[in-house]
Amino acid sequence: MARSLPSALLAGLFLAALAPAAEKPYEPTWESLKKHQEAPEWFRDAKFGIYTHWGPCTQANSMVPSGASGWYGRQMYKKGSKTYRAHKKHLGPPSKFGYHDFIPKFTAGKFDADRWAALFKKAGARFAGPVAEHHDGFSMWDSDVTPWNATDMGPKKDIAGRLEKAIRKRGMKFVMTFHHAACGRFSTKGGQKMPWWFPKSEEMGNLEPTYRKLYGNMPAEEFYTMWKAKLIECIDKYRPDLMWFDSGLDAVPDRHKTEYLAYYFNKAEDWGKEVGVTYKQKDLPPEVGILDHERGRENRLTEYVWLTDDSGGSWFYHSPAYKGSGWVVVQLIEIVSRNGCLLLNVPPRADGTFSDQVKTCLRGVGVWLAVNGEAIYGTRPWKTCKEGDDIRFTRSKRWDAVYVICLTWPGEELRVRALAAGSALCPEDIEEVRMLGVKKELTWSRNKEALEVALPEEPPCKHAYALRVELKGGT
Repeated sequence: MARSLPSALLAGLFLAALAPAAEKPYEPTWESLKKHQEAPEWFRDAKFGIYTHWGPCTQANSMVPSGASGWYGRQMYKKGSKTYRAHKKHLGPPSKFGYHDFIPKFTAGKFDADRWAALFKKAGARFAGPVAEHHDGFSMWDSDVTPWNATDMGPKKDIAGRLEKAIRKRGMKFVMTFHHAACGRFSTKGGQKMPWWFPKSEEMGNLEPTYRKLYGNMPAEEFYTMWKAKLIECIDKYRPDLMWFDSGLDAVPDRHKTEYLAYYFNKAEDWGKEVGVTYKQKDLPPEVGILDHERGRENRLTEYVWLTDDSGGSWFYHSPAYKGSGWVVVQLIEIVSRNGCLLLNVPPRADGTFSDQVKTCLRGVGVWLAVNGEAIYGTRPWKTCKEGDDIRFTRSKRWDAVYVICLTWPGEELRVRALAAGSALCPEDIEEVRMLGVKKELTWSRNKEALEVALPEEPPCKHAYALRVELKGGT
């Protein structure tokens, strides 16, 4: 059974943990941390990951669908908001039924980590994991830092721990995502710094000391000490390969960020493995982590690797609506061709099951990757990322092959101008052209206008179609 540790003791444990930092490769300074490789090689190769927005917010959305929101815990305390009005209508005022009252009802009775991990593996994901803590102060792991965790309350299961074992068992890397920095954004009112993420008042019933670690009713320094303690705890218990951060890191004092990063990077050295962290906007120096774009991507090919986090539907489940596998495939191709990777959110229902729409989508992505994964996994961006509206490029690490990915079926013949004879982009000789998923040899020719390829009568798959153009003299 987890227990909550006093803040003073937490601070002492950190000092003890960080005491030998001078003897470690990384010290808690930006100068030292910038020596760490910003993106692990495994991440550059993996390209596709899956994570899950799931927690008390999902339970709230299921009980008050007309007030559904990914920020239910915040919106229900904002008078006049849609969520506040719906909550009051169905469950009474927040003072009578608070966000904390959803937690006992969030039992996750049908959660099965092995089924989740098997589905993610079938989808072709190379890394996966949970939203470890969203903007609501509830930890989805077995925590000694806060009593508001999934082992002691709600599901009474170590959600992160079970997923970590199931995901690693299937050869995928383990990611944990953290959104709780935003809960500590403080505004100055009456000369005091007060957290504003959860609107708080006696009238709302969320100022009781019992709830202080859930709602962040504490001074800024205490909050950020707890923020860091949760990260250190997850590092020690679950050894994540990637730690992802939502917006809000900019508000965390540098001392807490550098101490956390030094601890993580040094632990990874002890473990003998590569790890990475992500950040949004300008929340970390670019030399330290991987830039993440929420529901967006770079509009050009970049020298640095980056990440897109996106969802085929809402972040937290409140409707079965979810986009199809074709949408995911096209997003993945666009992102990978520009030197990015995709982290796709799939929202479970409150009981821990996935909708048929989500399962169908993921299985369809897996079918496509089973045919075309060679043009995605382990690739690197080519000299240009696109030609026209429908052609995208990737390349092999050894530069011995260029992959030409068509977003729509070209018909009887494909003409690729970037691979024309004498092209500045491709001066090498072409030895062979084949379509992934097709055993039959293709007829092709190359002139000063384009590489011209006669295509099969039938496409080998749905959504997009990849050619491997083998080059002579790859390194």
